[in-house]
Amino acid sequence: MESISDKLKRLYFGLAITFFNLVAIFIILNFAAWILIYVWLKLRPEYALPEYNPVSTYGYKTMAGAYPGWSLQQLSELMTETWGTPKGQLDWEYDAITQIQPLPHRGRFVNVAPAGYRLNSRPAPWPPAPGRISIFVFGGSTTFGMGLTDQQTIPSQLQQLFDQTPAIPPVDVYNFGFSAYTSTQELLLYFKLLRLGLRPDIVVFIDGLNECLWYRHGWQEGDAFAAALRGASHASIAAELPLLRLVNGIIGVFKPKQPSRPPVVRQVREKADAIISRYETNRALINQLGKCFGTKVLLTWQPVPMYNYDIKYHFLYKKAVEDSRAFGLRIPLVQAVYPVLEARSRGGLMGKNFLWLGDIQEGLRENLYVDWVHYNPALSALIARSIYDYMIYNHWVTDRSGGSTETRPSRDQACGREGSAPGGTGQ
Repeated sequence: MESISDKLKRLYFGLAITFFNLVAIFIILNFAAWILIYVWLKLRPEYALPEYNPVSTYGYKTMAGAYPGWSLQQLSELMTETWGTPKGQLDWEYDAITQIQPLPHRGRFVNVAPAGYRLNSRPAPWPPAPGRISIFVFGGSTTFGMGLTDQQTIPSQLQQLFDQTPAIPPVDVYNFGFSAYTSTQELLLYFKLLRLGLRPDIVVFIDGLNECLWYRHGWQEGDAFAAALRGASHASIAAELPLLRLVNGIIGVFKPKQPSRPPVVRQVREKADAIISRYETNRALINQLGKCFGTKVLLTWQPVPMYNYDIKYHFLYKKAVEDSRAFGLRIPLVQAVYPVLEARSRGGLMGKNFLWLGDIQEGLRENLYVDWVHYNPALSALIARSIYDYMIYNHWVTDRSGGSTETRPSRDQACGREGSAPGGTGQ
């Protein structure tokens, strides 16, 4: 008769063998999943990219349509530097005033100086040198130049135009655009630079797209910081196991897209009114800072593919135009906000220092984008040329008297002080 101790031993060994087999099978399955992922990523490297990288959605073959003459290696390197992979990507850090700011970066196509601005086609002195006209350009990712090289961005092409202009003082253009910035973050960055004692001769703000993308009073990047302060949980270790990664990847590939819901007209109108009101407030504050510190201010409203552009020429027309994740509510918001700003601009209600470029691509029968909304070199050049023409026509780079083009009080009155206002570079 089997004793109790023998039964316990047999049970123990049975459980131990079962557990060992399960662990062995689990390890083998994860190892097999790792091999499959490795092979998969070798065949389809775009699946290793973050979801916000357009290559991860449309693949290198489709994205190559925006880069004629580029090799796959060049395109892969540019996408890595601008949109990112775990290594070699453009990165950012927390900033007490703007919430986020770019970290210094050195790459083949993308370079960011320690002072937080993207480099142009030629180096400029930092801080701005006396005797030279300094232009600070603020904006979002379209100004920064996502998907473009240092030489192709709007500020860089603006710099090239001034470098080719005879009989004007030396001009240095600084690209302070950054991803997801709206006029709010740009205003705060301008304020931050002024606090540091920097006095640009001219500031340019390029807005429109992100005003409509971040249509709530909050801000996507701000939401991330708020979640961190609330103690948001991080991804579990289990989620990084090859087997789960493989399963999630397969699900993601075959998961049907959620159909977009038609927006409610009343909600669109309310959000559009809030967007316009917020921009008008920021515009007034920016103008006042310019008057106070003797800086000329140019407020530019940018083009977008959803307004006054024949979208059939967009290289992603067949794949992205109906993609709710790419556009979604942004199309009706743009179509609600842009006509209002256009009418106000044409009616002279936005001031002499407001440059309406929302229709600059109208009638152009060519692709003007490198992804859903970011400009290619041709559209960047058109915008740079419009800004350049405005400044040349208004003698901004020959007339060194500071301040915006608006009729304004003295600098002391604008600053609300009785004493002398601080001086600035070239004022």
